[in-house]
Amino acid sequence: HERRILTARLRAGALQPVNALVFVYDGLIYAVRAFGFLRNALLLGVCCTFAPALALAKTLSPSSLLAIWAAKAALNFWRCGSALLLIHVRHWPHWGGGRAQASAQASGSHATGTGPLLAPQQPQQPQEERRSYGDLFREASGESEPQGREAGGQGGGAGGE
Repeated sequence: HERRILTARLRAGALQPVNALVFVYDGLIYAVRAFGFLRNALLLGVCCTFAPALALAKTLSPSSLLAIWAAKAALNFWRCGSALLLIHVRHWPHWGGGRAQASAQASGSHATGTGPLLAPQQPQQPQEERRSYGDLFREASGESEPQGREAGGQGGGAGGE
C-alpha cells in the first residue's frame, strides 16, 4: 500500500514542471489577449486528448483516480505544446525582432533574420508621439491647456497663482 502511494507521489511530482510551464504560458497567452486561441486549444484538447486518454486509462486501470490523473497529464502536455507553438511561432519573432532591430540599429549593424530572435528587417514607420489620456480628452473637448498650468508646462500647484 505504501509503495502505491510513493509511486503516485512520484508521478504527480514528475508532472509539476509541465504544469508550471502550462501556467506560465497561460499567463503569456492572456498577455497577448489570445483568448480565442486558448478556448479553441482547450476545446480541442479536451475532445481529442483528455476524453480519449480518460477512456483508455479507465479501461487499462481499475483505479479511477489514476485514470483521471493520467488524462489530466495528457491534457496538460497538450496545453503546453499548443501554448509553446502560439508564443514561440506566432508572437516570439515579433517581440524578439523588435529588440534585435533596435539593438542592431544602435550598434550600426543590420539584423539578418538568421535566428528566432532576429526577424527580417522591415521598413521603419514613424511612430506617433504617445499622449496621455488627459491630453486626448483636452483635444477632444477643445481645451488647449489644463486649467492652472502655465504655458511652459510648470506650476499649477496649490500655492499662490
